[in-house]
Amino acid sequence: MPLRTFDINEDPEVLRDEVLFTVGKCEGHKLTQPYVAACVANLDGWQMVFGKHLSLRDKISRAESRVDGADDELDTFVDEVATTLLLTNNNDRSSAEYRQYMGSKQPSEIKRPLLGQELETVRGWIAPLQASPNALLQTLGARGEALVNEADAAVKALATAQQEYRAFRLTGEYSQFVEKLNADRKALYGALSKIPHGPEGKGLPGDFADRFFRHETRRNKKVTVDSVQKQITTLEAQLQGLRATLDELKKKEAEKQAASAERETLEAQLAQAEKLRAEAEKQAEAIKAKLKK
Repeated sequence: MPLRTFDINEDPEVLRDEVLFTVGKCEGHKLTQPYVAACVANLDGWQMVFGKHLSLRDKISRAESRVDGADDELDTFVDEVATTLLLTNNNDRSSAEYRQYMGSKQPSEIKRPLLGQELETVRGWIAPLQASPNALLQTLGARGEALVNEADAAVKALATAQQEYRAFRLTGEYSQFVEKLNADRKALYGALSKIPHGPEGKGLPGDFADRFFRHETRRNKKVTVDSVQKQITTLEAQLQGLRATLDELKKKEAEKQAASAERETLEAQLAQAEKLRAEAEKQAEAIKAKLKK
């Protein structure tokens, strides 16, 4: 049977199972005891590589969380700018200053992307906000600059973490481990293949070496109702976990959209109330003026 060769796309857990299989088989036969140490060395090598794999994956997860946090802050900032512009322009969404920043978009449309275009839009606001004669907008400009800097740093941190992991898998320690594991397995297979031809291996089957490695064809021959059912159970558990994650993501997105929609409704109501108040104050002043005559 052809010896299975692994590549860099292989899941680290799969490699561990393969190494453990060979370790256990070598430990269980008196003629292969001398090869146990070499097999265990591969297991030790896997432990170090897997530790870095986890560390780099954790780094990516933390960077993703940082990007998400920066996006939340920018979303809040977009709402604050929109609200301030309305307050300083008599709640007129068609005013030149409001359109300078928002264009024809609602705040929710600007906030929709995860950073990306939203970040570039806010970046374009900083200079005019800081140059505005309005103190409130100047303050927002200073705060926005800090938020943009943090968002840039978060995006860079994520890109760096992702690149580190790609290098680790494609050319770094993981690639080197896979290459060494394949070479060690090939050397071990060759050594075990010679045993049946030596005096101590008399009576051993010709496929003796094959029995110390998992082969696709061997696994296919051993398919049973129990093995298939176990595989189905494992896949169902994985699928259930993925569905739970998807449901949680959908829930968060729905909550975010609902909050955004509610805020826009309140902003519209506030604008209408402010408009009615201004009209009422104007009418009251007119009545007072008449009463003084």
